[in-house]
Amino acid sequence: MDNLAQIDFNALENAAAPNFASGTIGDLFSGSSTAYNIVFLIFFFAGTLLLFYLIYGGFIIMTSRADPKKQQQAKGIITDAMTGFIIVFLAFFLVQLAGILLKLPGITNIFG
Repeated sequence: MDNLAQIDFNALENAAAPNFASGTIGDLFSGSSTAYNIVFLIFFFAGTLLLFYLIYGGFIIMTSRADPKKQQQAKGIITDAMTGFIIVFLAFFLVQLAGILLKLPGITNIFG
């Protein structure tokens, strides 16, 4: 049990994930990499979808003419949009937290 606390994570990372194109796994999340661009696109599309679903849900509420079924449908659309948006950002912040706790600077340096 005491041996578990003596793990050298840097050596483990180098053994498990060899260098890719003269860089390390942490370089995947630097400002000019593909992974950085993918994370940026995910946030962009999440925000754009949230905007469209909020507009769509609001439009349904405005045109529902006090129909409780349509109002409930619109509330569900808005709630689902907000829930999805929150899940995307919570996932990002949980990965950041894991990077900080495990002292992985390549993960914590995403977006600056």
